[in-house]
Parts: sequence; structure tokens; C-alpha cells
Amino acid sequence: MRSSTVWLIVGLTTLVVLGSISYVIFVEREDVFTRKICQISVYFSDQTLGIFEKLGLGGIYCKTYWKEFEDLKKDKFLESIAENMRQCWWMWGEGKLDPVGNNLVKWSDNQCFNCYIVEPLGDVPEITLQDLEDYLITKSIADIDTSYWNYFKGFNNNGIIFNFPSIQTPGEPLFENEKLYSITFVEDTEPSVITRIVEGGIAGVATCLITGPAFLICSKAVIVGGTVFGAGAWLVNEFEEDADGIMISEFDENKKVCSGEIG
Repeated sequence: MRSSTVWLIVGLTTLVVLGSISYVIFVEREDVFTRKICQISVYFSDQTLGIFEKLGLGGIYCKTYWKEFEDLKKDKFLESIAENMRQCWWMWGEGKLDPVGNNLVKWSDNQCFNCYIVEPLGDVPEITLQDLEDYLITKSIADIDTSYWNYFKGFNNNGIIFNFPSIQTPGEPLFENEKLYSITFVEDTEPSVITRIVEGGIAGVATCLITGPAFLICSKAVIVGGTVFGAGAWLVNEFEEDADGIMISEFDENKKVCSGEIG
């Protein structure tokens, strides 16, 4: 009797696990195994100084996921965006790793990888920049008991980048039906040793720029209608060196931030 009960429990547990995996793969269209492979390969590339990536031999095995947000209510839409940003940040080392390594001969730049392409379908809720920012600031990630915002910022003051050049004012809805958006990991690659010697002790500039590596350094970057907005004034004390970032943007607009693509 006891043996049959144990097997029944094992059988039910197996069904629950398989059902959960099937839901993630077939309903969420996301493979937990490929996400883990991505995370492991990013860590390995960091430990090997990104040498395989530089030699064109691969070494980072990550894929871009396509997500359709169909007829989602506002809270569910925001939750899905935040969770995809979290998964992307987790796969790429949470700003703690350097999978590309230092640049060999050039100055520092931003290397990027698109983790997710998001396509809203059907009835798309009106979500403003303030709505998205407030959600990230106030909502907590259950398993680590901290807000999305603080998780992304970490101890390095990492960049959180909202890149929506077609929006003319911060109060306009960010998302439209059948328009594509990207959730992107941004790595601030360090310059080569030679470049650092040439730079010497030159200080940073006092404002953020729309293009180039300086703009990621800020604590938050917002591109709306081709203009950079920030929380208050863009002061030099908002700058952090060697800070990676997580970006949500209109599809293919990450070229305003990224000088190259990882992988």
C-alpha cells in the first residue's frame, strides 16, 4: 500500500513537471533549456575573456525569442514586458559578467543582443512611459523579493533604456498593434589597454548623448521623438563607468545605442 502511494506521488509530480515544461515551451513559446544553455555559455565566455567570440568561433549560444502579446490587459502586458526584460538580464549575467571581453584595438562601445522581439496583437492597452517605469519600480520579483528596477540597477548603477524615437511626448502610448519591439541586452565593452593608456585620466562629459557609449553610462536613458529625456537634469554625477544595460525599444532602433551585435 505504501509503495503504491509513493509511486502515485512520483507519477503526479512527474505529470506536473512535464505539464509545466510543456506550457513554457508550447504556450509561452520559450524553451527553458535553451535559456539555461544561453546563460551557461555567457558565463563560459566571460571566464575565457570572450576570446572565442573575438575569433569568430562562437562560444555564446543564445537565441532570439518571438513573443506575441495578443489581447492582453494592461497589467498582464506590463508583467509580460517586465518578465521578458528580467529573463534577458538573467541570461546575460545581470550586469556582472563581461562575455565579449575587452576590445582589442578600439575604444569602448556598446555590443548588444536582442533577447526578445515583441509583437502586440489585437486590443493593445494604452501604456505610457510613466506606466512602464512605475511598474518596474513598484512591482517586486517574487523569488528574490526586490523590484524589477532595483534588480536591473544592481550595485553598478546599470542602464535601463527606453528607446522609442517615434513617440513625440512622454505621455503618448508606447505600444501599437502589429508593431515590433525589441528587448535587448547591452554590454558596455571596455577599451583595450592601449586605448586606456591613450585616454589617460580624461574626465567624462557633463551631458548624455543620443548616440555613442556615453549615453548608456547614465542611470536611465529615454529616447522620445529623437530627444533624450531623463529623471531631472542629466548631471555628471549620474554617470557610471563600465555599466551594462537592459533596453526596450522600437524594433531595429537599437542601432542608436549599439555599435555591434554579439554573436
